Amino acid sequence: MISKPLGSEEILKLFTDVPPVHVQVGPLSISVQADASRGQAVVGATLLGTLLAKQLLCFLEPVLTLDIALADSTAKGTLTLNLQGTQGYASVTADVIATQAATAYPLRGMVCDWPATIEPVVGEYRVMLTSELSTLTTVRGAAANIAGFAFYAGSTLMTQTEATQFAPLQIFPDAIESGDIKILPAAQVSLFIPTTISTGWLWLQATFSSSTTPPTQVSSSVANWQLPGA
Repeated sequence: MISKPLGSEEILKLFTDVPPVHVQVGPLSISVQADASRGQAVVGATLLGTLLAKQLLCFLEPVLTLDIALADSTAKGTLTLNLQGTQGYASVTADVIATQAATAYPLRGMVCDWPATIEPVVGEYRVMLTSELSTLTTVRGAAANIAGFAFYAGSTLMTQTEATQFAPLQIFPDAIESGDIKILPAAQVSLFIPTTISTGWLWLQATFSSSTTPPTQVSSSVANWQLPGA
C-alpha cells in the first residue's frame, strides 16, 4: 500500500475560494491567499499585469524569493510566511523593491496577518484503498506529532478523527457507510511520532467492502513522514 503526498497542484486547488489580499508596489502587484485553518498562504507576484511568480508558503518552505523582470520593470526581494504557534498572529511579510524605468518602489512590512489558532499543516498523504475509497492523513505541528485522518468515498468525506502524541490510538466504534461502501465497526488508527532517528507513521487497521469489493482487511501504514528539520 503506497501513501502519496498531495501534489502542489492539488494543494493550490484548496485555495481556490480563499479571497486574496492585494498590495500594489509600483508596477508590482502582490497577492496573498491565507488559510488560517492550514497555517499556509499562496502568494503571487504580478508585474505589469503578468503573473510571473506563484508559490505555496508553508512551514517547510516559508519564503518566496523574487527576481523577476518584464519590459522596463523589475522586482527583487522576499515574501515570507511567519508562523507563531497558536499563541499569536501569523503573517506574510514583504521585503521587496520594485522598479520601473528609473523609479524605485520599496516595500518592507506586513502584507496581511491572521490569528494563529491551529497548528500548521506540514504534510498530507493520500492512500487509495479502492478506486472509490481513500484515506487522507494530514500531519500538523512543528514536531509533526498530530495526525488528522479521514475516510473518503470519492470526494465525499465519510468520517474523520485526530491522533496526537498524547492520544495516539483512535477507534471508530460504529460502522461507517456511504452509498455501497461500508467500513466495519472498530476500525482504528495508531500514531507513531517521528524522532531525529526514525520516521513517523500512521497505522490503519480496518475491514471494508462495497458492491464490487468483497470484505477486505487492511493493516498497514497510510502515511510516513520525517521530523521537520531532521
